[in-house]
Amino acid sequence: MKVIFISHSDYANFSFDKSESLKLFGVDAESFVYKKHPFGYSEQAKVIDETQMKKQIAEADVIHVMHSCGTMWDLVKETGKKIYVWHTGTRYRTEPEKHNQRWNPIIQKSIYALGEFENLGCKNGEYFSITINTDKIKFVSSNNSKITFGHFPSNPQVKGTTTIMRSLSELNRIRFRKFEQNVSVKRCDFNKQLKRIEGIDVYIEMCATRQGTKPYGSFGTTALECSAMGKPTITNMLWENVYKKYYGEHKLIIANSGGDLKKRLVEFCDMDLNELKIMSEEVRNFVEEKHSYQATGKRLLNYL
Repeated sequence: MKVIFISHSDYANFSFDKSESLKLFGVDAESFVYKKHPFGYSEQAKVIDETQMKKQIAEADVIHVMHSCGTMWDLVKETGKKIYVWHTGTRYRTEPEKHNQRWNPIIQKSIYALGEFENLGCKNGEYFSITINTDKIKFVSSNNSKITFGHFPSNPQVKGTTTIMRSLSELNRIRFRKFEQNVSVKRCDFNKQLKRIEGIDVYIEMCATRQGTKPYGSFGTTALECSAMGKPTITNMLWENVYKKYYGEHKLIIANSGGDLKKRLVEFCDMDLNELKIMSEEVRNFVEEKHSYQATGKRLLNYL
């Protein structure tokens, strides 16, 4: 059986990690795109042209169309094959009705990666979260004398960076002797991003419950990458019930408002370093158990 994951462009290596996970279980799986990822991942989906994409589609038994990609719809709509579509972000959030109308008639199932998409009308929808290569993203302990908070957003406008900076500034007035901060909005490639994360103790991923006029507030890939490195991560999870329905308990630190964020920051400042060490091990184990290639591949066997 040949399984392919296809899209014009693969965001956060989401598609590539899924295909690699299936390979662990002996499945002939591959991920294909039209252009490379700007973050410069050392391994990513294979870049091919339209002629090659059509060939891969013709040879595949199961087709996973990633990121609601309309470019791929033209290529798969009349194949009659088993097709899954994955709704993963802004494209679907902005126009869910348009994408449902396009995809629902030709697919077996929709898969959504964000909790806020649960009741937007996609066909036979099921939640499926992020995958982390825990063999490559390893646990890294820090030797900081003070707890160090980090924030390195891919897009500061989307991640609520203004709110995060305000909370850190207010924290500085009451706990300035107890913490350091490392914040940068400068985008860098993936390996440099991991090096930045290595030097911090706690990561603040996001504090934003709306994207424009649409509901937002779901954790992203960076939250789990940091957790895999043993960095407890503060993030949003407005649809925690959706996550728990499919994955059970988690070890992310939830702060769905600026007020909640300040409380979580104070709690970390007052935490014993031994407590932080235990928490670091727990968050790493959480990602291994629920979001590793092994855990993901096992789940994906239900979508063949």
